[in-house]
Amino acid sequence: MNSTKKFLLFAISFLIFIFGISSVFSNDKIDSNSIRYLEDADIEQRVLEEELADSDVYNCSAVDCDLDHMDCQPDSNYTNCTCKKGYTHTSKSKKCEYQQKKQLTAFLLELFVGFGAGHFYRHGYLMASLKLVAFIFGIYVICLFPLTAKCVTDCCDSDCLVVMVSIIFYLYALGLAFWYIFDLVYFGKNKYKDERYDEPIDFLPW
Repeated sequence: MNSTKKFLLFAISFLIFIFGISSVFSNDKIDSNSIRYLEDADIEQRVLEEELADSDVYNCSAVDCDLDHMDCQPDSNYTNCTCKKGYTHTSKSKKCEYQQKKQLTAFLLELFVGFGAGHFYRHGYLMASLKLVAFIFGIYVICLFPLTAKCVTDCCDSDCLVVMVSIIFYLYALGLAFWYIFDLVYFGKNKYKDERYDEPIDFLPW
């Protein structure tokens, strides 16, 4: 009987010992997994923060962007606030508050309408007015050329004078043609600028 009790006590003690050892190892495994999980989470957090530091959203949230006229996109100057298409800024103001006029519209106006229409569109009123007057006067002169030549011939009877008047008329017409082609080339190469503001603004390229 005593041996049976001793055996039972030994067996119970052995089971308790085995259960305790297994509990200790299982706790150590859980703790190690928890630590590994925390380490992985920290690494992922650091990677995420580094990615956000290089991303447009993170940088754009750190600066004051006028999102009505701006996009959060990196540019060559590493500035993440860039103007939306059709808007720009001057060298004095970094806000994209200036709406650009279209190069295509200016070119077509000058091509089909002429008379300085492209210059009126870009608010270059001095150039537009000069070209308008020059072309209206040119049309008037060209229309009157036959009558003028006849009057000169009848009154003066001088071939030399008729030739001089003809040269002046042709040079004037040639100058107008050159001016017309010159403006078309400059509008086509986007050399002219919008002069509405204190600082000239580039056209929106076609």
